[in-house]
Amino acid sequence: MLIKEGYTVHSWDNEKWVINSPEGRIFLINEVTFKLFHILENSQTFDEAHQAFESEFLITLSLEGFRQHLSKTIGGFGILTDDFEVARPSMKNRYLKLKVQIINAKIAGFLAKPLTIFYHPKSFWYILASFVAFIFSVFLNTTQKIELTASQMSIVVGLFYLSMPIHELGHIAACKAYNLKHGGIGFGFYFVLPVMYADITNIWTANKEKRIIANMGGIFSEILYASILLILYLITHNPIFFVTGISLGTMVVWEFNPFVRFDGYWILSDLTNTPNLIKKSKAILKTVYKRLRASTRLFLTKNEVWLFAYGLINTVFFIAFMVFTIYSFRTYIVLFPQLIYGVLSKWLSGNFDVSNVNRQFLFILTFYILFLRFCVQNLSKIPRTWLKRVS
Repeated sequence: MLIKEGYTVHSWDNEKWVINSPEGRIFLINEVTFKLFHILENSQTFDEAHQAFESEFLITLSLEGFRQHLSKTIGGFGILTDDFEVARPSMKNRYLKLKVQIINAKIAGFLAKPLTIFYHPKSFWYILASFVAFIFSVFLNTTQKIELTASQMSIVVGLFYLSMPIHELGHIAACKAYNLKHGGIGFGFYFVLPVMYADITNIWTANKEKRIIANMGGIFSEILYASILLILYLITHNPIFFVTGISLGTMVVWEFNPFVRFDGYWILSDLTNTPNLIKKSKAILKTVYKRLRASTRLFLTKNEVWLFAYGLINTVFFIAFMVFTIYSFRTYIVLFPQLIYGVLSKWLSGNFDVSNVNRQFLFILTFYILFLRFCVQNLSKIPRTWLKRVS
């Protein structure tokens, strides 16, 4: 066999497959490469694979030409037992920086096991809808005036941040429910935002519905957690549980944002069968811009039209938000470091109040995050641009 041990291939959709490596790397391939993988998997020598390749595709190709074809398609990925191509860099999780695993796979699987009962495809959506309806019902029917002291607000913050590992355990639980290998849970940075992550790379080998449910797993576990907190509120009438539960429900709405790599992004990627959604949409935008600028004929496939629309909406919203924030809060943008210092001082002194984090604070915080993200993405391209000009 010319394929290394541990490499498996799985159906992605009607036209594509995925190769899964023992290290968790995923390669999306077309039908031709799938057939090539199958030939190599069942051949003992390159001569045997070469003959099977010519027979399968009804072409005549020299042995050297066959080796060049292998080098171009799957060389350098570590798939071949005798890989003669220079190793290609891994693209796995490049958007997360400074990753550190804090819960290994074994412990994460143990902690997530109680949640697996919720992830059966036939009942998952009904259970999810029931919890969402319950949260809305409690929110709409609560007439109690909610006031929190500084110490109560500290508890709310603690309960809120507890949702972070609960969110990741939801993703792990989905993998465990479908008997898919999963990794651990860790901590890293998405641009400048500290985030937790769950290694569920192998979910790419599952069918479309299970991939969607797995990517919904974090949101589902947060909604479950919020529902438990609101049940405690109905029993105890303690406003801490109400504020935390409703805050989590609000946070879930933000997590459906498909324009950053939150759960909404991965769900949309699965719904449309489009890996690397942001990267591909940017590439289509650049292609369309260059063709329009050159006044050349523009023809897009149905999939390219959808990617163009996604990329365009993403760009328009980004520009609109930045312009609106600069126009509406220009004074506070300059004073924002001072505002941050003030909020942290009140927090440390025990005088923090929820009103300290108001609408303008959240707008400006988001503005700075997006601005820094834009700078990081584009400043790294400047040296390459200069090199091109010099050459």
